[in-house]
Amino acid sequence: MKDKIIALDLAAAELSEATKAYFAKCEQKLGLVPNVLLACA
Repeated sequence: MKDKIIALDLAAAELSEATKAYFAKCEQKLGLVPNVLLACA
């Protein structure tokens, strides 16, 4: 994750392998990971 998605100053959580794979699929198919997914992750 490059930029802050939410206004709160929270540290990014470690992603599970399943979530990393899902984000990679989003990146491949859409060219980006939607902000709503990043904020929930």
